[in-house]
Amino acid sequence: MVLSRWRNLLVVLTAAALCGCAQQPAATTGSIAPVAPLAPPPNTTSTRLDHLAWNTAWAQTCGFYFDNAKLKASYLNYEASAGTPTDQMPKIGGLYDRTQSAALKLAAAHLDQCTDQRLEHIRASMGRYLSGDFSPGEVV
Repeated sequence: MVLSRWRNLLVVLTAAALCGCAQQPAATTGSIAPVAPLAPPPNTTSTRLDHLAWNTAWAQTCGFYFDNAKLKASYLNYEASAGTPTDQMPKIGGLYDRTQSAALKLAAAHLDQCTDQRLEHIRASMGRYLSGDFSPGEVV
């Protein structure tokens, strides 16, 4: 399971790193087909952890100020109250730290991606997290 999570994280990080690397001409209004909205991700411990770690890493990179240790403690309390076994909590805490560290490294290499759209997404996500809602939210 842990190997699968790391493989999934590697795929996401690779895709994000390669985003915008195509050498194609700019799209015109006539060439953009309507795209169906993405389905929300499942609300599981794994997706909550990934979204929280990813969004807090981008929040730090893009200049948002918050108490990361307090937010992590709030998240772990949320998971415990959701029924996660007590013996799994240290593993979840360690996985959060490793996932956030990897996301921080990626985000630091792409400072130009602190766009208005990303900032709006981060602001909304951080507002949810700080109010105690750790659901994954939309995918940006």
